[in-house]
Amino acid sequence: MKKDKPSFNYKKYLDENYLPRQRKRLINTFSILTLIGNVTSQVVVFINNAGSINLGRISGSLGIVLVAILAIILTWYNRVELAGIFYCTFGLLSVTFAVYNGGLSSNAPMLYFVIIVVAGAIISPIAVLIVGVVSSLAYLVVALYLLSQIQNPASTYGTNIALVSAILIIASAVLYIFSFALDRIASSARYQANELKDVNERLLEQRDLEIETSRQINVLSEALAELFRRQNTATEEQVLLVNEVASTSNELDAAARRIANNALSVSVIAEKALKSAQTGQEAAQDGVTAIATLRNNVENITYSVRYLNTQIERIGEVTDIIGEVADETNLLSLNATIEAAGAGEYGKRFAAVADEIQRLSRRTTTAVEQIQEVVNEIIQASEKSLQTTEDGLRQAQQGESLVVRLIEANNDIITIVNQTAELATNIASSTYEQRNASGVIVESVQRISLASKELAGFTIEVSEVIHKLEGNATLLISQALPEKKQAKNQEKILFSELFLDDAELEEFEQAGVSF
Repeated sequence: MKKDKPSFNYKKYLDENYLPRQRKRLINTFSILTLIGNVTSQVVVFINNAGSINLGRISGSLGIVLVAILAIILTWYNRVELAGIFYCTFGLLSVTFAVYNGGLSSNAPMLYFVIIVVAGAIISPIAVLIVGVVSSLAYLVVALYLLSQIQNPASTYGTNIALVSAILIIASAVLYIFSFALDRIASSARYQANELKDVNERLLEQRDLEIETSRQINVLSEALAELFRRQNTATEEQVLLVNEVASTSNELDAAARRIANNALSVSVIAEKALKSAQTGQEAAQDGVTAIATLRNNVENITYSVRYLNTQIERIGEVTDIIGEVADETNLLSLNATIEAAGAGEYGKRFAAVADEIQRLSRRTTTAVEQIQEVVNEIIQASEKSLQTTEDGLRQAQQGESLVVRLIEANNDIITIVNQTAELATNIASSTYEQRNASGVIVESVQRISLASKELAGFTIEVSEVIHKLEGNATLLISQALPEKKQAKNQEKILFSELFLDDAELEEFEQAGVSF
């Protein structure tokens, strides 16, 4: 079974942040290695010294640990350049201190080359030159100081010091030139690759757009062909509809004439109805006047009946008084009879008179009772008459209200009749205009029929143009696909010349990378 090769991501070389990320990783790596080396050296020294502790060495070791941790913290906050400067500065001081402690015969100056290389890797190409010059000056100062402390130094010391300083400067210059050239080459290659990538992307987008446009043209052509086929069918149907519209227009003209005649008839009838309504209005006004007079008469009768009732009640009161007088007279006659009987012979005449008075009082009482009966009958009759007159008054008022409503209804009828007459006149004029419009419609329908026939011929010509357009679109697609493939191959070849070899290109293809 063939083992899959790991995919190779070439896009990281085109990223502008690729170098800062690599420098960040290098600083973290150097810092971790520094911590590990420092701890290891302290453990070895502790073992070799049989467990004795050197405070000076421990203090220096703690300083190294703090520097490494601070560099890691700075890279964590993306202060990569500051972390590199801090790390190289401390390294430069450490190497200088090692040269001072080791003397002129030690190999410590070789560590300057390490610091120079590290500066170029984690800071920038210009840092190589700066660190090289500073390292050379630092070594020269320390070496001259140590040389001044030696009595009768050998002549080779001065030569070695000058040689080491010169080598440091030359090496720094060479490394700077190499780093600067390499950085320029990488930047130029990255710029060219990005430009090529952008150009090819635009070219591919253009080709895709051409292909998509061609496909859309094909779809549009098919849609237009279908549309014109439907248009042809619709044109034939339109001709039939035009004929039907012409026939309908003729029928509409005849109907308009009938409507005009009916409208004139309605106008005549409306005028007659208006005259009848006006006559009814006048009669209703006369009815209102008559009912008002009747109501006044009924009110007068009611007043008279009420006055008569009042007088009858007074008669009743008089008869009551007469009845009371008759009763008293009867009592007096009875007393007189009793007194006459007591008087003997002298009271006989007086008794006869008393009897006559008693008889008259009885007749008076009887007459009064008859009068009261008659008065009661008259009162009942007058009350019935009063009730009848009041009912007549209410009916007269209702009749007056009905006549008023009749007048209002007649007014509404007159208004409606006027509107009907006006509408009939408008209908007559509208139907006249409709007749004229029907004639125009017939002429327009005939023109539409001719235009439909011309459109049918034009549809055939457009269909031929659509077929030609479909052929051109197919040809455009067949030309665009090879050009798209050729553009991809050119980008692949140029990118391989800048960065990749054949094996890496094969990894590209297996990883499914699209150029």
